[in-house]
Amino acid sequence: MFWKGLDGDQQAYFSRLDAAPGAEWEPQKVVQYPVSTAGVGGLVVRFVSIGTSHGLSATQHGDRILLAWKGREEDSGIYFSLFDGNEFTGQIRVGAVGTTQGPGVCRIGTTSHMAWKGLEGDSVIYWSTL
Repeated sequence: MFWKGLDGDQQAYFSRLDAAPGAEWEPQKVVQYPVSTAGVGGLVVRFVSIGTSHGLSATQHGDRILLAWKGREEDSGIYFSLFDGNEFTGQIRVGAVGTTQGPGVCRIGTTSHMAWKGLEGDSVIYWSTL
């Protein structure tokens, strides 16, 4: 399960429920991805949190989860990342599109689709495959 934080909190969170009998939800974790840079003592890994002003959308994409979201309050960009159950890929911006709401994603057959509303003053609904 994926969600945006409470009002004023633009971070994204996730949790999962084990399939075992009597399972409980794991504690929430921040959606973040690793970024590696060369440092004095070798490779330095830091984690970057994604931000969103609206809810997130998720679907299965091959053997991973595809997560899509609108950027932070001042950012109309649409982003996505893939989650393998342990780690998210870096956020990837969908080129030349923008929205005032969170996008929606789904899988039909083996293809992932995304739909979104246009920018302010544009009430058209757009869609694309990912």
